[in-house]
Amino acid sequence: MLLPEQHERFRRHGLVHLDGFLPPDEVDAARAVTRRVFDEAETNGSEQPAVPPKGNLRAASESAPVRGLLSAALMNAIVELAGDRPVRPMGNRPQFLITMPNAKEWTVPPTIWHVDLPRLPSNCLVGIQVFTFLGDVVPRGGGTLVVAGSHRLLNNGSRVRSKNVKKRLRRLPYFQDLMSKQSGDRERFLTEPGKAEDPDAGDVPLRVVELCGRPGDVYLTDMRLLHTLAPNATDEPRVMLTHRFVIEEFADALWDE
Repeated sequence: MLLPEQHERFRRHGLVHLDGFLPPDEVDAARAVTRRVFDEAETNGSEQPAVPPKGNLRAASESAPVRGLLSAALMNAIVELAGDRPVRPMGNRPQFLITMPNAKEWTVPPTIWHVDLPRLPSNCLVGIQVFTFLGDVVPRGGGTLVVAGSHRLLNNGSRVRSKNVKKRLRRLPYFQDLMSKQSGDRERFLTEPGKAEDPDAGDVPLRVVELCGRPGDVYLTDMRLLHTLAPNATDEPRVMLTHRFVIEEFADALWDE
């Protein structure tokens, strides 16, 4: 059972970080499967690790140890955050998120910010995404970036297609700055709080959060959050696992884009 403060954090910020939530032995088994896939990848003589073939990654994601990370305890936490309503998985397996070392310098990118689901007239949470770690993901190591608080915007009782959510957010000063290639000192988005005014939610606090953690940690995020890919300025691959769940009563409406 999640604590009241964790529910409040999820409600206000759209995400909650569960430290060491998954059992170490189950995490170790999933990491072993993943490590074998990387070990078998062709490096073509390079000393750097190689991206495993998609087929091998798919097989690993369908393996019992990796699927086992979606434990009963984790599913209970998801349903609890969903207001004890049934949820439906998007896809039949978890998905690997891999970012190889790809940058000498790190920054909060101005591009590829997006949402995966439309806003619905229901004005409420419609889906939860799980992120867990199969290796250490340190700051500047390629962890997904999300705008905490952005899930509370544009819930005005009308449907907004996912591609239009970004367009509407970009009209607000905070997001204009975030998505501008001309804005400087971009790491300030991680430390300096921002805000946006919403007719229904009032002044909404905003901040970019980098999803970092250790094997066994879990993030649960509201799927209305604006998010993007991030560069990996370390020497190690970013290896995470994700799965998306939508609340059953909204599932059919979500696919009608």
